[in-house]
Amino acid sequence: FRFKFLFERDLKKDIMFVVIIALLLFTGITYWGAFNTNFPWHKYPILETKIIEEHNIKGNIFNRYGFGSFLEFYLYPSNLVYIDARAETMGKELINEYVSLGTNKKEDIPKIIEKNNITIVIVAHDMNIRNYFLNHPDWKLINVNDEWASFVLNTEETKNVPEIDLSSSKYVQLD
Repeated sequence: FRFKFLFERDLKKDIMFVVIIALLLFTGITYWGAFNTNFPWHKYPILETKIIEEHNIKGNIFNRYGFGSFLEFYLYPSNLVYIDARAETMGKELINEYVSLGTNKKEDIPKIIEKNNITIVIVAHDMNIRNYFLNHPDWKLINVNDEWASFVLNTEETKNVPEIDLSSSKYVQLD
């Protein structure tokens, strides 16, 4: 009695059901990028991650809001991020501190760096604090692209990390 439904089924309907599910799965997988090579890898700090790993740079990272999870995935536990997209776990104080940096509170930068023991910085050009690091002798530029600039603190540990020459950069001009 329990297995009666297995023998009284309409085979055409079952085949149609399987075909529709297969098409939906294929379309969904294709749409979400499993077969798509156009994932925007250029929007993530891959080169910075490689530089940090290659030169074994330890320390905390001041990062863009959207980079935290990416950096944590590749660099934890050697490097801790300042912020990630899980705002609810970060707390209002940290979110407000981060937002205040984007509104020209350059006087807060040294306090935040010291408080969080920051040794690596990945900062968006539109955050208005990039020039603090460009003009500060304790920081050296290790990468720059059209969206962000990356710096490391000048220390004995980072002396062999190559510095970017700004004279050839089309992305950053000193103010």
